[in-house]
Amino acid sequence: MSTSSSEAIDRSFINSFTDTFEYLGIQYRGFAHLDCKNGFALSEAKKAVEDFVNKLDQAV
Repeated sequence: MSTSSSEAIDRSFINSFTDTFEYLGIQYRGFAHLDCKNGFALSEAKKAVEDFVNKLDQAV
């Protein structure tokens, strides 16, 4: 889960996680990002986390 004032997170940020996971032998299953350019919306954050957890549950 990441937050920033941008619609998308920079690929180099994600690569630091994917590379580390690969090195450790851990399966990387993605990420969720919240654009907080206009402030933090708790309801949007909860939905993003729930959607991400559901995605992970389906992958198992």
